[in-house]
Amino acid sequence: MQAVITLFSSLILMTTDVDVNKNEVAEAISQMNGVTTLSFSKDMVDAIDLDIDVEDKIKHLDGDFNEIKLNIFGESTPDLASNRETILKVLNKHYKEIDLEDEDGSESDALLYTKSKGNRIYEAHLLLLDESDNTFTIISFIGDVVVTNKD
Repeated sequence: MQAVITLFSSLILMTTDVDVNKNEVAEAISQMNGVTTLSFSKDMVDAIDLDIDVEDKIKHLDGDFNEIKLNIFGESTPDLASNRETILKVLNKHYKEIDLEDEDGSESDALLYTKSKGNRIYEAHLLLLDESDNTFTIISFIGDVVVTNKD
C-alpha cells in the first residue's frame, strides 16, 4: 500500500500542471510516504517579515503568506533518491530556479524555486540538501508576497 501511495504522489507531481492558487506541488509532497510534514499556524506565518540576499542585493519580502510547510525526507523515507529526482524534475519544469551561493561564493547546498509574476511571488520552495546521505528538506512558502529592494 505504501508503494502505491508513493507512486500516486509521484504521478501527481509529474503530470500536474501546477496552478498557483491550488498549491498542488506542496500538497502532493506532504502526502508522500515517509515524509515528516510540519505546517505553521496562521499567527506564526503572519509574524514572518524577511530580508534576503539575492545576487548580492538585499531584497525585502512583505505580504501575506497563507501557508508554510516544512517537509523532511529522512533516511527512513522509502525511495528517497527517486522522490528527490521526481521533485527536482517537477520544480525545474514548473518553477524558476533562483541562483543561490554560499558566502564564500561556492555552490550552495540549497536550491530555491519560485512561481512569480513581476515582483510578486506566489510560491517559493527551498530545498536544503544533504549530499552525504541524500536526505533533504523542502520548505514551501505559499501566498502573495511583494519583493522590493531594501534601502
